[in-house]
Amino acid sequence: MASNAENYNLIGASMLEGNWAALADILHPDMVAYTVSAENSPLAGTKHGAEAFIDYIKLSHETSSYSMWEALDFFEDGDTLVVLGRERFRIHDTGREMETAFAHVTKWVDGKLIMWRDVFDSASHRDVWTKSKDFPAPDLPNNIARYKELMRCFSAHDIEGVMSLVDAGVVSENRAPYNSGISANRHGIKEFMHYISTSESTATYDFLTSHDWLESGDKVVALGRERFTIKSTGMHMETPFVHESHWKDGKLIFWREYYDTARLEDVWIPYKPEAEFT
Repeated sequence: MASNAENYNLIGASMLEGNWAALADILHPDMVAYTVSAENSPLAGTKHGAEAFIDYIKLSHETSSYSMWEALDFFEDGDTLVVLGRERFRIHDTGREMETAFAHVTKWVDGKLIMWRDVFDSASHRDVWTKSKDFPAPDLPNNIARYKELMRCFSAHDIEGVMSLVDAGVVSENRAPYNSGISANRHGIKEFMHYISTSESTATYDFLTSHDWLESGDKVVALGRERFTIKSTGMHMETPFVHESHWKDGKLIFWREYYDTARLEDVWIPYKPEAEFT
């Protein structure tokens, strides 16, 4: 008789191939499946019985396209098998993609799957099942004009204006102090808008002005200066900056900022003599 790990791999192959007869052969008729699938997706809820589990898997394939599904580590103790892995898929209805680690907790009886628990990033799952509100891109002549409009909307706290110029899959890169809330790379419009709102809530801007703009294909660089006060420390900073932006179909798809990061650390985390830490 095949091991539980071997049967798990057969389940994975059957699911990816859509071989429902082979899948049914490995399932206990009284099995129960628990999932943390988002409540706004049709996949949410507990499934009772082999037929309900197969319907759940079928629905997952009808609503999503998988580009990766890998079982990486197996942990077995008696009739319990836990599998850790990674998966990547795109939701057909929203067009949004997600990659996540997963843990499959399974129990077996005589080589048949009787319990399945699927645990993964349910918050991101909810996000990819949520349709973004449609903000049509404004009719502007070129990407330099779009950059200028993006900065105008940012300065005016015009959130809908910013969102009208940003693609749902935008990627941004920013180097800032670890405790600032604006450091790290961000993926998707939700994380980008969180970066924008955090920037506004943590600093007061005296000016943010660009004076030169250069365009190459779908890329724009803007040169300028900014001056702001960090609210938590009361300290000021003025620095030149370069904004790199990439555009596609009138929407921002990539954003990177260049500025004096050492100075930013100084005003965000005031320097203390080493003696104070001893």
